Amino acid sequence: MEMLVAIAVFMSIMVIAAGSIVNIINQNKKAQKVKSVIDNVTFALDSISREVRMGTEYRCSVNEGVDFLDECDGSGGIYGKYFEYKNQSGASYVQYRFVSAPENVGDGNIQQRTCTSPHPNCSGTWQSITAPTSTVNITNMTFYVLGTGTEDLPAGSKEQPRVIITAEGLVVDKDGTETKFSLQTTVSQRVRQSYY
Repeated sequence: MEMLVAIAVFMSIMVIAAGSIVNIINQNKKAQKVKSVIDNVTFALDSISREVRMGTEYRCSVNEGVDFLDECDGSGGIYGKYFEYKNQSGASYVQYRFVSAPENVGDGNIQQRTCTSPHPNCSGTWQSITAPTSTVNITNMTFYVLGTGTEDLPAGSKEQPRVIITAEGLVVDKDGTETKFSLQTTVSQRVRQSYY
């Protein structure tokens, strides 16, 4: 009788322990998936930052069909969904945009194109720079461009042009659960701005 009780207690403990181990393994897989997705988006933002840092002539636009502005500081609802700058060589312009529902590449992603002339004469082809996957959805991305409108600064001010990039999204697991993430980076123009 004692043997049967001991075996029953032992089996109960083993079932609980096995369930806990399976749960830990599933949570670890989920965490690895989230980390992989966030690493993908972080890599894209880092790539943008490295290139933008060496560029000049930062500009942004609320919409593709709208003229690009020197400043998108968020005031008055003016913040960029499109961003443009002249690359380090000065031979071409690079544009970035956030697309919430691109065709054939999954949900929300970041795209880039290179042109020989600035907006509105840019005719390059947009290419996704975030890996297309059905498990990640970038829900929002914003470019804030500050410090480029130097003519409005008081005499003696030396604000260096910079871009603040924010990205938000979610990772969808197989069981339908969603994990939200939010990333932000600030890029200052390395080429010193000239003032008069």
